[in-house]
Amino acid sequence: MPNTSNFNVDRQYNLDLYKTCRSLEEHENDLINQRTTWFITIESVITATYGFSLQKYHEVYGKYIFKDDCKYLSKEYIQGASFELFLLILCVIGVFSAVSAHKSIKAATDAQRGIRLYWNSQKDNSTGMNTPPLAGGGDHEDRIRYLGSTFSRGIVWLFGTLWLLISIVTLTLIYNHAHHYYLNCLKQI
Repeated sequence: MPNTSNFNVDRQYNLDLYKTCRSLEEHENDLINQRTTWFITIESVITATYGFSLQKYHEVYGKYIFKDDCKYLSKEYIQGASFELFLLILCVIGVFSAVSAHKSIKAATDAQRGIRLYWNSQKDNSTGMNTPPLAGGGDHEDRIRYLGSTFSRGIVWLFGTLWLLISIVTLTLIYNHAHHYYLNCLKQI
């Protein structure tokens, strides 16, 4: 009669190992989901703040920017410059939040890859292990996993690039404002 006690012990160990690896995989998946959700929320608030602030900037300071009286413009110029600095700070916050989200999402994706590599090495070393893939996708598990995290990484790159472009526009706005102010002041000397 064959010894089935070792087979049952190995089978229970393999099942427990599968449950542990699957639980770790789900945890990392939740982390990616939470980080992406928080990133999109933060970026939405920063983008809305930037848009409303830029609108208010043009409503309030737009009428003063192109006046020719340097003395009258000094107070408005300084207020406008501090407002432009605020816009630039929003851009910097947007870029840094994108970098932070990218690193944290990449860390979770790397952890998932490590879990799958460990699971596959244990699965290859044992006999009679008949379990489903950790993340689904059947034979295409790696491709499915890569495509699953592509949205999270793509949205981070999209917002990061957007904030870099907005930063360039904001710096151009600041330069044009300062250039026009100094040209007006030089005319009056």
